Amino acid sequence: MYLLIKLGRNILSNLKKHSFFLFFFLVGIQLQVVAQELRPIYELEISVREEEGIDQTKLIRQAIEEVLVRTSGSDKVLNLDLVKEALSYPDKYVKQLSYHQRATERSIKILFNENLINQLLTKVKRPAWQKERPLVLVWLMKEQEWIGPDTPPFSDEMAQVLTKRAIPFVFPLLDLVDVAQVSELDVCNGVLEPLRESAKRYNPDVILLGRLQNHIDQWQGNWTLLKENSEVLTWSNEAQNLNILLNETAEELALKLRGASVNVAENDVVEKAVTRHLSLAVVGILNVEQYTKVLEYLRQLPTVVEVEVSQIMPEKTVFNLQMTADKETLIKSINEGSLLIEDTSVVNESFEGELFYKIFGMP
Repeated sequence: MYLLIKLGRNILSNLKKHSFFLFFFLVGIQLQVVAQELRPIYELEISVREEEGIDQTKLIRQAIEEVLVRTSGSDKVLNLDLVKEALSYPDKYVKQLSYHQRATERSIKILFNENLINQLLTKVKRPAWQKERPLVLVWLMKEQEWIGPDTPPFSDEMAQVLTKRAIPFVFPLLDLVDVAQVSELDVCNGVLEPLRESAKRYNPDVILLGRLQNHIDQWQGNWTLLKENSEVLTWSNEAQNLNILLNETAEELALKLRGASVNVAENDVVEKAVTRHLSLAVVGILNVEQYTKVLEYLRQLPTVVEVEVSQIMPEKTVFNLQMTADKETLIKSINEGSLLIEDTSVVNESFEGELFYKIFGMP
């Protein structure tokens, strides 16, 4: 991508007198820049160095850490005690795993169980961020000079911290069209309308403007987030290291994009969503091991807030579930698992609305 942009800018320098061709060239480049493929949130492929030995558990742990950051939008989630405990048994969260050989490179591809990952984040009060995320147009300026996609290390490090959180982004080309519409002086004086106008060619959902300064080994960032509804959010940060500064910026950006109401400190009180109650009966006589498995299984289902045992009878055990979703969502989640299967042979009009299941493999 960066190589394409560099090539385009070099060609542009020789096309100033050919405005008609220039227009169509810019459109072509624009489409190349904006059309980005979003990275899968719950799937990851890691290169394997066979000379170092293959430690599969270590690779899974590395992968799940990256997936948790993508899913939550924050790397701070990795510091929570419940997450550290969960990472001690990372295999539990794996849905599919496969090794791949391409020429001299070998890799491991891991698909994680979306429901279990989301359930873990809900437990630590960091609900999963939706997969459909806004495209961010990133304008960066250092000492009143624009930083483009071919200006490392600034663009490289900014790209890295955004990619880490699966935030889709694009840098402006800073070509003749951009430079003609947006001036550094206007932006420094707080004139933002030209920025919005110029952004239309990239079709972003939001615009992030960052102004960087470095004074005696101390980086300072002043940030402005322009939303579609004309809302303007601003914040500042400081750090001795540029990467730390940009990483903190990406954390704050993710928080503002997904909404502060879904990012709650671990010890804060969380306002409960509207809950629905449903009875689920497991048919047959359950031994202690089966009873414990069913109880733990139901509690880890996404959208299930609480599970209580309401009745234990010879023919069935009835569980009362509190959920934040409807019955159809619960049924879909159960069907994706391998423990319970719906028992369609049970018909009991006195228990209207009650779901009947049996343990898979039981007669």
